[in-house]
Amino acid sequence: MTDAEVRQVLYDAVRYVLNRAQNDPEFRWHMLMTEAHTRLIRAEAAHLGRTEQDVREAREKDLQSEHGKRAADCYINRQRVRDLERSLEQNGIAIPVPA
Repeated sequence: MTDAEVRQVLYDAVRYVLNRAQNDPEFRWHMLMTEAHTRLIRAEAAHLGRTEQDVREAREKDLQSEHGKRAADCYINRQRVRDLERSLEQNGIAIPVPA
C-alpha cells in the first residue's frame, strides 16, 4: 500500500466515526465533547486543510432526517428517572440513597 493509500484508509476511518456521530443519536450522545471527538476533528481538519473550528461547526450538526429525528435513549431515560423522582418527592415518598 502506498503512503497516499494509507492516508486515505486512515481518513476513511475518521470520516466514518464522525459521520456516525452526526447520524446516530446514541453514538452522538457518547462521542460529542470527548477527547476522542476533538482528536478526530483535528485529524479531519489537517487532512482537509481546514481550520478545526470550521470542521467542528460542520461536524456538530445533527444530520438525522427530520421525520426520523429522535433524542438518544439514554437522554430520554435520564429525563424519565428525573420526572419519577420529582413525582415521588411531591407525593412525600422518600427516595432511598444507596450506601
